[in-house]
This record gives sequence, C-alpha cells and structure tokens, in this order.
Amino acid sequence: MGDEGSPPSALGGGTSSTSRSCLALLGAGGWPESIDHTDLHTGNCVVREDGSVLIFDWEVAVISRPFFSIEELTSRCGGRGEEVRAAYVEALPWRTRSERERAVDLGMELGLITSAHFFEVFHESFGFPGRSDRSAAMLAGHALGGWLRHG
Repeated sequence: MGDEGSPPSALGGGTSSTSRSCLALLGAGGWPESIDHTDLHTGNCVVREDGSVLIFDWEVAVISRPFFSIEELTSRCGGRGEEVRAAYVEALPWRTRSERERAVDLGMELGLITSAHFFEVFHESFGFPGRSDRSAAMLAGHALGGWLRHG
C-alpha cells in the first residue's frame, strides 16, 4: 500500500474519492501487510479429507493488506458467501472483531478495483495492452456484477 492514508501509486490516478476514502481508512488502521492471492476463488482451493484447505495458483500474488481477495472468494461461494466472510473475519489474528469486520467491508468494496488493476497488470505482463476493449469489457462486467451483488 502507499503511505499511511494515501492510495497506492499504481491505483492513485484512477481512483474515485470513495475509493481513496476507503484506502485512507485501511491505511490509517495500521493493518499489517500480508500476501494477497489476488485470484482467490473456489477453483483455486481444495478442501482435504481432514478438513484443512489447500490454496494454490499463487503466481499473481502481491504484498498488500489482507482484505482484498475476500470479495472474489465470497462472490463465487453461492449461498455460502456470508458464511465464508464470517469465517475469514474470525480467522484474522488482529484487533477486535468489529474492527476486522469494518476492514473486511472496506476491502470488499475495494476488491473490485484491485481485481481490475491486477488483471490489467497480469494482461500487460504477456504483452497485451491492459486497457484493451476486450479487457475493459471483462472488467466492467465483473465490477458491475459485484456492485449489483453488494447493492
């Protein structure tokens, strides 16, 4: 993330005031940086026989705040998204439950933006323009679906 209270430089130029406010709140919270999968969904997880979960497909992981991947995961869990979100909040080792819930809510709001950004970076790494008409349409469809789910 960027300096305390400021958006990361990679997102800074194109973020809305709402996004900047969410980023500022997360930045001011002093949450530790962690590894963010950036593509966490049910297709990248396996539940083992003993109940433990194996997460794979880490090639686009980044160092970030620990809250951005949860939107992608909960959106693909069918009717169990809220249950997954609650388990995620419970598993975080920092602060009070209400502080963790607020941070996860902010991360979920920003998750659509960070997903779009990481998709562009990944796309560009293979030599394709990150903001091609096709990728813009895919990102818009993903973001619109998420915003409709969250009201």
